[in-house]
Amino acid sequence: MAADPPAGCPGPPAAGVAVFYVCDCGSNADKDCRAGNDNNAGTSPDSPWQTFSKAQSQFAALNAGDRIEFCQGGSFTITGSNKWVNGNCRADNRCVVASYAAPWASGDEGRPVIHSPGGQHGVAFDDPSNADHEEGYVFAGLELVGSGTDSGFFVYNDIDDVLICDTFIHNFSIGVQLDGSNPPNPGADTHNERIVLRDSIVKDNGGQGWLGGDNGSSILTSRFENNGFDRAVFNHNIYLSMDGASGIQVIGNDLYRSAVIGGKCMSVSLVGHGVADGLLIAGNTVHEDIGTVDQGCWGIAIDPGYASAESFNNVIIRGNTVTNVGNQSIGVSSCHDCTIEDNVVINQQQINTQAILAPSLSGNDNDATNNHITIRNNSIDIDVGQGIGLVQEGTGHIVVSNAIYSAGGGNGGVGCFRLDLQASAYADVDANVCFMNGHGEWVVGQGTLAAWTAKVGFDAHSMMVDPEFKSVGVPYDLTPVSTSPLINSGDPKNSAPNDITGKRRDDQPDIGAYEQ
Repeated sequence: MAADPPAGCPGPPAAGVAVFYVCDCGSNADKDCRAGNDNNAGTSPDSPWQTFSKAQSQFAALNAGDRIEFCQGGSFTITGSNKWVNGNCRADNRCVVASYAAPWASGDEGRPVIHSPGGQHGVAFDDPSNADHEEGYVFAGLELVGSGTDSGFFVYNDIDDVLICDTFIHNFSIGVQLDGSNPPNPGADTHNERIVLRDSIVKDNGGQGWLGGDNGSSILTSRFENNGFDRAVFNHNIYLSMDGASGIQVIGNDLYRSAVIGGKCMSVSLVGHGVADGLLIAGNTVHEDIGTVDQGCWGIAIDPGYASAESFNNVIIRGNTVTNVGNQSIGVSSCHDCTIEDNVVINQQQINTQAILAPSLSGNDNDATNNHITIRNNSIDIDVGQGIGLVQEGTGHIVVSNAIYSAGGGNGGVGCFRLDLQASAYADVDANVCFMNGHGEWVVGQGTLAAWTAKVGFDAHSMMVDPEFKSVGVPYDLTPVSTSPLINSGDPKNSAPNDITGKRRDDQPDIGAYEQ
């Protein structure tokens, strides 16, 4: 197994590492910028090279661990090739492209800006003339500016172990794209593994913010905004297109303004299609503004979207906060052994259908069936529609320790839950709290909580009472007050082991996302 990506972004160069410096002062460079010269040695910040093309051509000759650094406050334009490949770099001794503070700097300089002309990627890890496996790159502290086409970073044909961090990627068609070769070229496979995006900004890309997903892909603590505006439904802030991938993680990101067309969000902000195992979506914030969503605006959806057979195993959607996305906040389909837990869902857009739903949509006959879906310890604040739906197919489902507050708005089908399978399909439904403001049903089509419990025996410890969240309006706060019925009332057997903050639950767990 390859080494973990370096913790720094990046740290200082190690002793003995060769560092090559580059500084150009193109459009909108810092006022103090002083350009280098390609005839310089390039081995000192005092005598840097000047052009992007000089730096790019040197990259192929680096030894493992060597670096190229662009001056902060500088401005560069891609000319000639934009391909960055090197067979010497290694996952445990990576070649680095980063930034440096130039001797002329006053301290207010931004990331070096690299302008990509139309019809060209910003950085392409792609070498069709020598299509062998390559690995071990770090690109950090840069700003890549596109011309509305192509990708900021294009990863193709068996490039593994790449870290992109502290980078601003904007105005391309796609911010980051992972694209395998099919069929593979000699010396390479179809995978781009362990590609990591961290602590970066991906903004204003008309197609997708991120497109792709392979073994060990990680999208971490980054901000996605206003991606996907070229097309409704099919474009997204993050699009995990997976083909047998495992170990993908999407953690701690902020997603905002997905596929905004005519002032309205018209697509899922974080979507996954294909075949995957071991997918973790945790600690993300997905949000839109009041009045800026369409019915097609969803938060998180892992579900089929292709003609080929699709399935998702061991998916965990945990500790996310999804606010005002519109129709559906969190959904899964074709999912086996999948858990939705410790999420906070708030929807005051007047168009909520279900806050959490499985299956979120119907796939093809060859897609997998939802089985063993667990929905637990979620805190939900909605104005209309339904709280949680677990319907249509599968067995072994669990719905426990969820807290729902609803204003009870809408016409027809208003309720806390949709649970329309035979009772034998559910392994446990209990210790839930729901308040409907005097409207709707406990389970749609089943009437009151008492009637539902008498009929099927579930929810014997559940309560149709106000969960007493601290604030169900702006500013939202779904932690329980000290008198809340949520405290010590959760399912002791099937509740999530930790709460949304990571706090360990005790033997008398609380209902909802927070443990007091």
